[in-house]
Amino acid sequence: MKKHELKHLIRENLMQEVPDVLDKIKASPQFRVPPKPAPSFPWFTTKRFALSMTAIAILLITVFIAQFQTPVVAATVTLDVNPSIVITIGEDDKVISVSAVNDDGETVIEKDINYRGLTIDEVVDILVQRLDQLGYIIKTEEGTNVILIEVSAQDDVVRSRIEQQFQERLSTRMNQFAAPHWIMNARDIPLSQQQREILQSALIQNHMTRARLMLMYRINELDPSIDITSLQEKSIRELYGIFIELEQPENLPFYDQMPGHRDIHPPFSNVPLDPALF
Repeated sequence: MKKHELKHLIRENLMQEVPDVLDKIKASPQFRVPPKPAPSFPWFTTKRFALSMTAIAILLITVFIAQFQTPVVAATVTLDVNPSIVITIGEDDKVISVSAVNDDGETVIEKDINYRGLTIDEVVDILVQRLDQLGYIIKTEEGTNVILIEVSAQDDVVRSRIEQQFQERLSTRMNQFAAPHWIMNARDIPLSQQQREILQSALIQNHMTRARLMLMYRINELDPSIDITSLQEKSIRELYGIFIELEQPENLPFYDQMPGHRDIHPPFSNVPLDPALF
């Protein structure tokens, strides 16, 4: 047998005896070709993540700054009974803060109450309720509740609006009590130009509001024998009683409506006058 015929015979025998292992592996149900992995872009993913985190950080910083930045004060209201309280109001007519000027004021405002963001009406309701609870409001017809207020603002339109809203709400809340009341606006207290210049520089002096000092200075001007120092411990109601007895009616536009005013126009009487009186 020739050499090439022998090689051919051996090859045919091998093909018949050796199984096709690869075909059997492919035919097996366990055989699976894994999917081709998707191309990755590590640089793009990292940059996108970084941008997302930066945006979140900017948002958080903006919210933080907006929450803690100092709001613009549009108006300041002072309220005096014996407690003296200062209310600051923002440009949106929402309350920024409520603070006390004296010790009595500290007991009224309560530190655990968050006044920021409340409306003027809401703050007035809270303060009147507290004044009532602490006994600063008279509840009998034998007395008169006197509340002294002052509204300060650079814009006269804002001042007028806040002043009206504050007075109306305060009057509404005080009407629930049996005793009459009078809300006295510090702008109605007649002062000399020199006194106004002295008191104009500060809203609060010596733990007293400017409005209270205006009332004390006016009493002293009407009766110099009454020393300013002797008036410091008196309540607004007591100061008002002295003031209304001393003040000239023509100086007060609402004199006839004010509690305790003198009757300067006595009713006509047909009873003959007693000559002994002259």
